[in-house]
Amino acid sequence: MNLMMKRLPLFSVLARIGHRHAIAVCFMGVLLNIPIAHAEKAPPPEESCADGYYTGPRAERKNYSHDKYIWVVTPAFAKRFCMPPEFVDKGLKGAEAIAFRMSTSTGGFDRCAVIDGKEKCSGENELRFDIFLRSDLNLPAANSEVKFYDGSWDDAGWHISLEERVPRRKRYIAGEYQLPPGTIPHFENPFFYPDMGNYFALVGVHQGKGEWPIMRLKEWSYRADWAKGLDLVVLQNHPSFGFDNPRMQALGIRQFAIVLEKRGDMRDDWEKRVPEDYAHAIWLPEKFLEKVRAAATARGQGWLEQLRILRQQ
Repeated sequence: MNLMMKRLPLFSVLARIGHRHAIAVCFMGVLLNIPIAHAEKAPPPEESCADGYYTGPRAERKNYSHDKYIWVVTPAFAKRFCMPPEFVDKGLKGAEAIAFRMSTSTGGFDRCAVIDGKEKCSGENELRFDIFLRSDLNLPAANSEVKFYDGSWDDAGWHISLEERVPRRKRYIAGEYQLPPGTIPHFENPFFYPDMGNYFALVGVHQGKGEWPIMRLKEWSYRADWAKGLDLVVLQNHPSFGFDNPRMQALGIRQFAIVLEKRGDMRDDWEKRVPEDYAHAIWLPEKFLEKVRAAATARGQGWLEQLRILRQQ
């Protein structure tokens, strides 16, 4: 085949070399394309899980999501979603994964005041726990039919104080006001009426002598079926001085849990046993809890600064 023929269109070349040669040329073209199809770059091992993978920072990754959480996950959760091995702690019981961070009071609302001529803002001073739970736990809930709830109020409307002749809570109790879809909690009752419903709390467990309350955790959001077989509930509140209480420190409490209260159980905390007297208990690994405690008791540090320090521990 001379140089002039190489410049002709393919169909002209095939016409000149004949039918049998044309079949051979086409067959060779298929063979030549096979390596191209197999040359697509396979994903790295940390992105090869069938159900998804962790997109945050990890070794040698040059492009990643800005993860502001401290994680603790079970081995099964890590295997399913390609989580970094340093997130795994077999001491986590009752939940598949927990992501913790400090947050503003509503996920976006930050109160400020001018004190002695200087502006001071509350900042990220609330504990937030994003908890991944197995759907088959079938935990009791005040409004079990609710599959999605967002109570964070994270929008510009929060900066406008609405003047209402009759507060919504009173109108709701009187049956004159109905909450729109998405604003009815799953575990708790709206406006805590007719009771609080089922709510979560962070407690210190003192073996044989009941439990020490740290803080009630408000339900900020809920998503049924976040992934197959998994629900996601977000809990948040201000810790007050729960971790700094000298009486609790004197007792040497080392075990901590997030518990789901049984509806209507108003007994004193010291009369309850964990987990027997609760609807559910999530046991927090000691190493993870120490990071939560350090963040909760830090003074004057922004969360990103704390996060950098805690990740090195």
